[in-house]
Amino acid sequence: MKKNLLFIGAFLVSAVLFGQTEIPFDQYRNVLLSDYEQYDDNQVVKVVLSISNADNPDVSPGWGVGTIKPINNNDAAAAFSFNAQAVSAEGAENIYEFTIAQFKEYAKVEGEYYVDEYGQSGISINVYNGATLISITVNAAANAGVVFDFEADAIGTTYGTAGYSPDVVSATVEANPANAEEKSLHVLATNYRSYAKFNVALPAGKTLADVEKVTFDIYFLPAEGETSEYPQNRYKAIDCLIGAVGSTPNVASPNLSIGNLIADEQVNVWISKVIPFAALTDEVLLALSELEFAIGINHDKINYYLDNVAFVLKADDPGAVDKVDVQRNKIFGVEGGIFADAENQTVEIFSIDGKLIKTQMANGNVIPVEKGTYIVRANKSVAKVIVK
Repeated sequence: MKKNLLFIGAFLVSAVLFGQTEIPFDQYRNVLLSDYEQYDDNQVVKVVLSISNADNPDVSPGWGVGTIKPINNNDAAAAFSFNAQAVSAEGAENIYEFTIAQFKEYAKVEGEYYVDEYGQSGISINVYNGATLISITVNAAANAGVVFDFEADAIGTTYGTAGYSPDVVSATVEANPANAEEKSLHVLATNYRSYAKFNVALPAGKTLADVEKVTFDIYFLPAEGETSEYPQNRYKAIDCLIGAVGSTPNVASPNLSIGNLIADEQVNVWISKVIPFAALTDEVLLALSELEFAIGINHDKINYYLDNVAFVLKADDPGAVDKVDVQRNKIFGVEGGIFADAENQTVEIFSIDGKLIKTQMANGNVIPVEKGTYIVRANKSVAKVIVK
């Protein structure tokens, strides 16, 4: 169960060739399984949406702006629902992070990969209410910050908690429910707004402003007495309390809340989640090098294990990996060729093994090529396309 959540090493061919770490999508915002199955399951995918309330003035934070479903399957239930984190007249950038394992699960129906009428498996990202899909990227390698994996703790060790009262929540180190030779943190609660709490000391010279995200594993057990249609493992936000050591948090007002980070999850299985820190803007908190961090789910019947709670530092040079904007420079495969509307830019087409096949100026035209898989570069954008 001890998975390395901190280092990202495998890239698509386009990443190897041009320093990009991008998962392409077509004009219908479809992503093929073949475009991300080469990655390790614990690698992290960043999806960026631009959300403008100029297109829909009623949109506000928390408003639904999209879904992920198995590719070209309108009848399937949403595997994930996007909620607006921020909106503006110009279009605010909203960042959602997933693991590769989650993307693979989203491509399934009843446990099997769904195959559409074109013989494809993958996902469709459907957006509306002023939302636009900007990019899908795999992050560059990040540096290890602080990790809580509980292996050095004795069975029975208790961690701090936060809640409306101390008797409603507990956090105790126990045997890993999936592997008794390892250890995890068992969190039980009988009231809303209950959290497990960690004292975090970041590496020397680092503050919370240097943290890109927190990653963690969670294992849900059936909660005793649960009668709700939406239990702890169905469509819940992950809430975080952040403060100086010794501070008294307001459990009803989390500093960071990621809506629907818990989707419709299975019980009795480990799953990986990512809490991006892009929405944390409090300068006082960002200046902390030592802090208390509490994590919880706002439900009254809680029974789950946590493991591998990791504070992942930002890459030393976050600009070293370009974000690829395939939507602006429209590049995708069509029958008999590659459509490239790259704003009068020179388009270079490479074979999958990196050989230059063709160079041509593009302006909304189809460049004829044989059937196959290609890497296409236009200006600084790179796309992997399939021609049928």
